[in-house]
This record gives sequence, C-alpha cells and structure tokens, in this order.
Amino acid sequence: IVNGPRRDERLKQQPLTLSMIPFLGTLCQSSEAEIVWEQHFSEFEIAFLQNHRVGKVKLIPGTCYIEMARAMVREQHGRTGFALLNVDFQTIMFLDELELRGAPTVRLRLQRASSQLTITSRLQDGSWDTNAVMNVELRRATDDSYLDLSEIRSRLPERVDGETFYANTGNDYQGEF
Repeated sequence: IVNGPRRDERLKQQPLTLSMIPFLGTLCQSSEAEIVWEQHFSEFEIAFLQNHRVGKVKLIPGTCYIEMARAMVREQHGRTGFALLNVDFQTIMFLDELELRGAPTVRLRLQRASSQLTITSRLQDGSWDTNAVMNVELRRATDDSYLDLSEIRSRLPERVDGETFYANTGNDYQGEF
C-alpha cells in the first residue's frame, strides 16, 4: 500500500469527517503511521449477519473480514487490484449475545509502513479481541490477470449446486445465507 497512490492525502490538511462507508465505518484516525476506521453495525446489518450460523451458532462470516479489507483498499486507492497475504483469522466474532451485550464495535487499523491490516472488535465496554490480521498488497492489472471461468469450470470433474452444498455442511444458514 505504501507504493500506491493515496487518496487520503487530503486528510492531512482537512479535519476528519464522519461519513459512513459500508463495511468500513467512519475514519476516526489518520496519521503518517496508521489509519483507523470504526463501525457500529445497524440493526438491519445485525439481523442479516445473524443468519450466518456454523452449526446453530450465530457469528460473523470470515468473508466479512475480506469485504472490510476490500472496502479499505477501495477507499484508499480506488478500483485497483490487490492481494491479501498472510491472512490469519484469530478470534471469532460471535453474534449470539447481542440482546444482552449490544452490537459489536469493529475497528480496522492499517499500519502504513508494513501494510498490515488488523481487525478488532468488542461488545459494549468489553476488551478488544483481534479477529483477523492480514497484509495488503496492491497489484497492477495486466493483460493476463483475469480468470477464464469457462476454462476453470472445464477442469472441475463434478459440479454441486449451492443448495446441495450448503445442506451438507451441517450448518443452519438462514435468510440470504
């Protein structure tokens, strides 16, 4: 990320604004060393996310952390290619106690020098848990940097439709999951 153009250069001259960016939240800190966003899920988002279940347990899907990283790259660098390296999912963000403890607060912290992105969360006044850590690497598009889906499909010996696949996982996905 350090080598790519920064769209946040304007932040050095302007006060922070509180505009909400989906999957990213609001910018709450920007310095030469790091950028920090914080988000609070809306009731609608929580209701949707609680439909993701492993077994019967409501939790944030791992792909949600990937979407958060994608939102960060897009906000900082526009529509550019990127890779997430050394992705380490550390702590599950459970969503089964929200009625008792409230919705989680989620923070994304990007260390500029190392391009390390850390995603943490907490419920109300609880301690912060590290949910995921990953390194973000910007990629330049090349003529051969696309996926040929028909070629990939031709290499797969068997096709399983989504309904059958998810029915066999043993999970209790609901709603749109």
